[in-house]
Amino acid sequence: MKKILYSFSVILIMVTMSGCKTSQTAISKEAITASAWQLTNIMGKEITASDDAKGVPDATFTTENRISGNGGCNSYSGPYTLDEKGNLSFGMMISTKMFCPGNGEGEYMKALGEVNKAKISNNKLILLNGDKELLVFMPKKGE
Repeated sequence: MKKILYSFSVILIMVTMSGCKTSQTAISKEAITASAWQLTNIMGKEITASDDAKGVPDATFTTENRISGNGGCNSYSGPYTLDEKGNLSFGMMISTKMFCPGNGEGEYMKALGEVNKAKISNNKLILLNGDKELLVFMPKKGE
């Protein structure tokens, strides 16, 4: 009887723990649209204002499923889709076409195009491809 009770307890603990590991942090449209966001990290690299011609990239999500912002030089906008599980995708982006030195904007836009998930953790908006963090944002100061 003790073996059965012990086995049942172990199975119950394993099921509970595996459920914790697989649950994902959901993100709501209200959370993503509550602030304008400023990029702090791209592909594990911290961003500074000197990395881009016209400042640090930013993003604003609207409740009408649009994203807009500055990629570090040019303004961009386009549609997005976000579901209750945090799956995030972007449609065709439009952008101004000013010449800017460096490749910071190109890296940002490429990473944005690879995003398929979003989560908010510790007041940071984290855009991912699977489990890989691509872009990390903080609320813009004054927002």
